[in-house]
Amino acid sequence: MFTVLYTFRVKPGMEETFQRSWAFITEEYMRTRGSLGSRLHKDENGTFVAIALWPDREHWEAQGPTDSPELTNARDRMREACEEIQTTHELVVVQDLWRPSRS
Repeated sequence: MFTVLYTFRVKPGMEETFQRSWAFITEEYMRTRGSLGSRLHKDENGTFVAIALWPDREHWEAQGPTDSPELTNARDRMREACEEIQTTHELVVVQDLWRPSRS
């Protein structure tokens, strides 16, 4: 499994737009590119941190089918909602002790 960590500094008042866009993009990547999903967190300073899971680096790097106008629009909205976007880590899982939530 391959994991990518991102950080996002979201513009004040744009949090909901950002979160909706991130969720839509994740769902589309799961449907069209083999993504295993993501988790979105927020730290004590208000920075969003995302963990995206992929089967392997090749799936993450691969181009999917032609992007739909909806996906392109969601990516544009997400970028517009952010002051800064960084890919901070590209990781290969060596031990997976993460359990799905029970809620």
